[in-house]
Amino acid sequence: MNASIQVADRERTRELILASRAGNITPEEIKSLDSCLCLATHIWIGQINDEVVCACGLIPPSLLAEEAYLWLYHTAAVEQYKFTFVRYSQIVMEQMLETYPKIIGVTDRHARSSIRWLKWLGAKFTDNGKQYIPFQIVRK
Repeated sequence: MNASIQVADRERTRELILASRAGNITPEEIKSLDSCLCLATHIWIGQINDEVVCACGLIPPSLLAEEAYLWLYHTAAVEQYKFTFVRYSQIVMEQMLETYPKIIGVTDRHARSSIRWLKWLGAKFTDNGKQYIPFQIVRK
């Protein structure tokens, strides 16, 4: 198995994600992807055996912000390679926290695997009673 995670540019990330979905992506998902890619200051692509398994990025609320919103795209292959995904996620999170001392975001309260992954990365959640709960990961 050959795993890698690398800094990526917008166009290449978009091409790789669209190719990985092989036409099974809705116009709404493309719009969301394009928004994330357009606003991201940093983007990473994770691949295993030359197959895209994930992409993530950071979107700061302003150019002077000391926090950034985390977004993540992943394929079903992440489940097959979950230990590799978790190990590389920790490496990337360290890089993210070097640039922004606080990483923020939201996740669906019913997405147990997402919550488990975020907790492993150090996320603290605020239970707001809604479907999407906010989290933050702070540099130590």
